[in-house]
Amino acid sequence: GDSYVINGTKVWITNGTIADVAVTNDSGLMHIAAALNTPTIAIFGPTSPRLWGPLNPLAAVIEPPGAPDDKDVKRRQTADIDPQRVVDAVRRTLAERPMPPET
Repeated sequence: GDSYVINGTKVWITNGTIADVAVTNDSGLMHIAAALNTPTIAIFGPTSPRLWGPLNPLAAVIEPPGAPDDKDVKRRQTADIDPQRVVDAVRRTLAERPMPPET
């Protein structure tokens, strides 16, 4: 595949996807993965997925506990997210993804 440097991070893109699943915070990588139709687990803390979430039906959004319409979103922290929620979302995403045809 091809490799690109994005904000100092080397990213490999193979067959039009970044990976089987991308786990990322609210960042450029999240939007690149979503644009390439890569299943994306987007982790949000002090930003709102309602404003900045990935525009991809293959995405799952994980936020810290609390009301999703919390007006004090800037006080939220990704550290408040239980890592097991992320692991579970990755497992669900991989289990739901159609397997490529065997060649």
